[in-house]
Amino acid sequence: MAPVVSSSYDLEGPERYEDLFLLDKDECWWRDRYEVFIQHGYELRPRFRPGWKPSWEGTKKPPFLCEDGQFNMHPKTMDATRTSDGKRIKMKKLVKSSKELEIARFFSSEDMSKDPRNHCVSVLDVFSEEGSRLEFMVMPLLTSYQDPPFSTVDEALDFVKQLLEGLVFMHEHRVAHRDCSSINIMMDGDPLYSKGFHPSLPMLDASGKMARPRRRRNAQGVKYYFVDFGISSRFDGTEQTRLVTGRDGLDKDVPELHQSVPYDPFLVDIFILGNLFRKELIYVYDNMSFLEPLVERMTEQEPSDRPTASEALAMFNDLVRKQSPRSLRWTLIHFDGTKFDRAVWTTESLVHELSILVKTSLTFMKRGTLKENRTNWWHL
Repeated sequence: MAPVVSSSYDLEGPERYEDLFLLDKDECWWRDRYEVFIQHGYELRPRFRPGWKPSWEGTKKPPFLCEDGQFNMHPKTMDATRTSDGKRIKMKKLVKSSKELEIARFFSSEDMSKDPRNHCVSVLDVFSEEGSRLEFMVMPLLTSYQDPPFSTVDEALDFVKQLLEGLVFMHEHRVAHRDCSSINIMMDGDPLYSKGFHPSLPMLDASGKMARPRRRRNAQGVKYYFVDFGISSRFDGTEQTRLVTGRDGLDKDVPELHQSVPYDPFLVDIFILGNLFRKELIYVYDNMSFLEPLVERMTEQEPSDRPTASEALAMFNDLVRKQSPRSLRWTLIHFDGTKFDRAVWTTESLVHELSILVKTSLTFMKRGTLKENRTNWWHL
């Protein structure tokens, strides 16, 4: 019999510490549909299979160190493995014919998928449970863009550029996301971790038993994605105005949100991304301040003073061109770092620059062009 929480769990609390790691009501909902998912080619983790018995029972191992001790963090989504090829995926339950699925499918079409600027999460499959008003949207398994943290300036800039390009792409196709805040931006983490990452706790590897190795983002070509089109708006091009109403969305700093006064959702997207860049980069890292002019424009209180997505991308590219290549390779300097921390980060950067100079000089020597190129070293 599968271990589930009692009906008194929420009111009285668990009897034992280990009971905290049993299935909650939302997890039981997914477990009870295990066979439905199997029929459609997807298998849940051991924790969510019928008859599951906690692996820590009868041992001294803490539940949080066990793979099957990791909770499902979001009640509307569940990770699984595609049985045909072992690909890890994420399922999301939606009401049939939802606007979210319509928009996600629109961006997953063959033509849309060919555009490298498309940073909308792709839909791999859609299926439903017989007799249910729900359907399941299958997507690649992604992870938070914040883990591991950015390590160099160019890593952070790649993040900004991809999001701006993705926003230009969405807006060109008359879709406003309206909720493109940090929680709805994710990345394909597979290139970063040789042993994968755990879907519920990315600080662990895919087995859930040991810390995963990390790789630098700028050496791996990480791609970032917009997810969750639950409150997004799509226009067909025939409207005289493209205005919406409503206070929905995670970013409550957007000044124009209103329940009854119409506003431009495309300019809301600009504000939300600018606010994200400000809070996640400019307020955190000392050497990201050169993006302030862009962020100030994107977060203007008067919506009409903000740039379009294309204008924001052009402004970003112009600001980056004005920076030296060396400064872009530099380790990010945290504002809250100690003097020792800053010394370590600076040393890392200097060592990296030295390695570049050595490689460059060896290349020039092999080509017999060392003398005429030595004055160009510091421009690399």
